[in-house]
Amino acid sequence: AEQKERVRLARDLHDSIGQKLSVMKMLLPSGKDEELEKIHNYLDETAKEVRAISHNLIPEILNLGLQKALINLADYYNATKKINLQLRIPNEKNLPELPKEMEVSLYRVIQELLSNITKHSGASCIKMSVQTAQNILEIVIEENGKGFDVEKIQNSKGLGWKNISARIQLINGTIELISNKEKGSKYIIKIPYHEI
Repeated sequence: AEQKERVRLARDLHDSIGQKLSVMKMLLPSGKDEELEKIHNYLDETAKEVRAISHNLIPEILNLGLQKALINLADYYNATKKINLQLRIPNEKNLPELPKEMEVSLYRVIQELLSNITKHSGASCIKMSVQTAQNILEIVIEENGKGFDVEKIQNSKGLGWKNISARIQLINGTIELISNKEKGSKYIIKIPYHEI
């Protein structure tokens, strides 16, 4: 319900308020009047804030589909030059079109996992593969970091892992953790889906 509401709010902000602000700006007379200039500036600032809030609710890149969003995410991490993120989507086959709420949840989970890996694992390389079989979307993320105690993470009172687990459960998926000290970690996400 929360994801559906986020998607609705993001679309309302972008399609309704954002467009109205653009129209208001066009209707304003141009000129060197100081008050008019202030109004133009305020409209620009407000439009930027609306876009930022909309993007935070539902990342704009997801409008181009999950595959494009994941490619963009990999490009972002690789551009930092701090970690090598190798994204593999076998056969370069387009991923299925999923309900937007499911895409948002999955994208947020992947963002959170990648963020945790870069902050805590000491990994220099992440391999992420995405594939589908028999209406199951499987995402495998492997990294070569220092590893961790899986039981401690699963029983952690921190919000990070709880948020990841909750988001996965909300879309009827599962996540499996495999980790070995000094040998890195592996995360296996499986999501059942029906194409729309």
